[in-house]
Amino acid sequence: ALSHASDNPALTNEDGWGSTCSDMRLPSYEVDGVVVQYDVCLAKDVYSGERIEVQMSPGATFELFIRYIEQWSIPSCSANTQWRLLALEATTSWTVQELEFYRDPVCLDRVTSAVPIAPNARPDALRRMQDGSLMTAWEASCAWGTNSTCEAGSVWVGYSMSQDADVSCVRIFHTHVPADDSNGIGGDRGFALEAWDGTAWTRLQLFPTIDNGDWFVWANESQWSMWRIVNEDTIERAWAVYTLTFMSDPACVVPIEGGKPLSSDGPDRLDVEVQKAFDRSAETVWISECSPCFAGKAYIGQVFDAPK
Repeated sequence: ALSHASDNPALTNEDGWGSTCSDMRLPSYEVDGVVVQYDVCLAKDVYSGERIEVQMSPGATFELFIRYIEQWSIPSCSANTQWRLLALEATTSWTVQELEFYRDPVCLDRVTSAVPIAPNARPDALRRMQDGSLMTAWEASCAWGTNSTCEAGSVWVGYSMSQDADVSCVRIFHTHVPADDSNGIGGDRGFALEAWDGTAWTRLQLFPTIDNGDWFVWANESQWSMWRIVNEDTIERAWAVYTLTFMSDPACVVPIEGGKPLSSDGPDRLDVEVQKAFDRSAETVWISECSPCFAGKAYIGQVFDAPK
C-alpha cells in the first residue's frame, strides 16, 4: 500500500529490512529534488504483501523498483545477520572499493547472499563495494562538501544477511582519512568489527590501523593454529617459494600434516597457485601476487584445525 503525506521522503518496512532494526532507515535519495527511488531485493518465495509505507512532499514522484532474486531472502534483524566495520574516529573522508566477508579463516567461503549496508547510503553506491572492481568505490556521504566531517562512530559499512553467519575473515580495500583532532570512541582509534546480536551492536575485534590503498586481511582463528612467513623487507620483484613445510619437532623431521594454505594473495589463487608451495615438489613454485612486495605485506603459510 502506497500513501502520500506532506512529510519528508521516507520509506519504512514494518517487517524489518537490513539496518532498519539498527535505527537506520532504508537507503534513500532524491533525483533532481523531486524523484525518490528505492532499489529493494526481495525473494519470490518470501515477499507476500508486506506493508511498505511511503511518505513524501506534495507533488513529488515516487518510483519503487522491486528486484526479485530467487536465491536471496529478506535480511532479518536476528543475531549475527548483520556485520559491520565501524570507523571509531571522526572521519574527513572514507572510500571503500571492496569489502568481503568470509565464513572461514582461509577466506574461501565468501558470504555472497548479503545486502551491503551503510548509514544514509544510496543502493547503487553501496553495490560498488561488491562489484569486484577497484576502480569503483562507496564514499561516506557525511564527508561530502568543504570542511565536512563525519562524527566519531557515525559512519560504517557492512552487510545484512537473511541468515546468521559467523564471519571469520574480512578483506577490505579502502582509503580512510581521520580528522586531525579525533580521539576515537572511548579513546580507541581505527576500526571495530561488530555484529548485531539481536538488540545491539557487539564489538568483536579492534583494528588500530588498516592501511590505505592495499588489501587488508583479517582472519579469526584460535591461538597458534595459523603459521606464516612474512617479508620483513621490501621485495623489489615478486617473491618465489618452491617448498614450504612446517615441522612439529626441533630436528625438522616430522612435518605437520593437514594444513590448508593461506597467503597474502587473493582467495582465487589459494587452490592452485599457493598450493604449489606445499606440494613438496621443486618443479613447482608459488610466485606472490604482489610485485614489488612492500615490507610486511606479503606472506605465505598454513592454517590448521587445532593449535600446533
